[in-house]
Amino acid sequence: MSNSKNTILFISNESKLLGATNVLLHIIDYLHATQKYNILVSCPPTEGHFKEILQQKNITTFTPNCLRDYYFHISKPAFLPIRILRRIIDNLKLLFFFYQFLSKNKSTIVYANTSAVRYIALPALLSRTRLLWHVHEYSTKPLKQKFHSLLIKLCSDKIIVHSPFLISKMGISERGQKKVIFFRYFTILERKEYPETEFNRLSYDLIFAGKIGFEKGVLDLLSAVKNVVEIKPDLKVALAGVFVDKDKDLVLSFVEKHRLENHITFCGFVPDLNRAILDSKVVVLPTYRDYMPILVMEALLLEKPVICTDVGDIRSIVTHNKNGIIISPGNVQQLTDAILQILDEEAYQRFVLGARAQKAELLSDANDYEKIEQAIDNLFHKRKA
Repeated sequence: MSNSKNTILFISNESKLLGATNVLLHIIDYLHATQKYNILVSCPPTEGHFKEILQQKNITTFTPNCLRDYYFHISKPAFLPIRILRRIIDNLKLLFFFYQFLSKNKSTIVYANTSAVRYIALPALLSRTRLLWHVHEYSTKPLKQKFHSLLIKLCSDKIIVHSPFLISKMGISERGQKKVIFFRYFTILERKEYPETEFNRLSYDLIFAGKIGFEKGVLDLLSAVKNVVEIKPDLKVALAGVFVDKDKDLVLSFVEKHRLENHITFCGFVPDLNRAILDSKVVVLPTYRDYMPILVMEALLLEKPVICTDVGDIRSIVTHNKNGIIISPGNVQQLTDAILQILDEEAYQRFVLGARAQKAELLSDANDYEKIEQAIDNLFHKRKA
């Protein structure tokens, strides 16, 4: 690292290119392009496209040995008391490592992504390092959320969130809200112009993108597809993304058991997801737990209607029966009905018009990268003062 520049240490708890890491990647890319800072990214030892893309851009990534131990012990079966003891020891090692690192590198601020803050917050506080915490979700576990809220109050200098909804769910006080910077997710979406795709030449009726597992509602989607093909035997569905390891066998066996191989295509990781969305009629995301899915915003910017569950802040961009259909999580019958409704040709054209109107509203807002850049510069200034 060059000593002539201030350093931003990004802490990511994921190496795969998912929603939160996709947002982080764009922010890193923007700040790297300014050539004002040294960029250093701490990543887990797991392989993933997030880390690969950073390395291709010549952005320095590293994985401390104590972080490797942490992930190794997570993956290794053990009795509960041993797991708890290992977790305590691994976290203490992480706290000590980052405290030493930050104490030696005084011209550094920390940008922590979502739950990675658990092992960087106290080292930042004790070493008097400025900390930005980018929060993408709140915990449904009350004790865990109270712990995170306490870390916010004690350790963070700035809190980056995507909507007021998340602030309310996290229980941040009025005083704490003075630290908040709103970074709206649609800021990262590329405004590319694509050629029109003919309606009768689309490759897929539905496309899902994300982690292929139970939490994203994939089994509900497959159950609904099983119902729909009895009425619409030519249905084609694309599932883009990587499998959740523990769910993979059950997902594949469901497809085989119900003879859905001719209807379901597993696409794996798709580098150009926008192109895949354009080649599909409808984006479907029957997730059980999300807050502001980037996939839904990508769909609307590409003028594609959506079917999604009533979770998080989804109603701030999706209007039921206008630009999409909102269903209850886990309700296969509602999902089945929604697919049949939205794929009706006349109804589909009406939903497309609704998506187009929402696109115009999203694009009317300016991007938010400069807010983060200004906050970082202010924190560096305060550190020197």
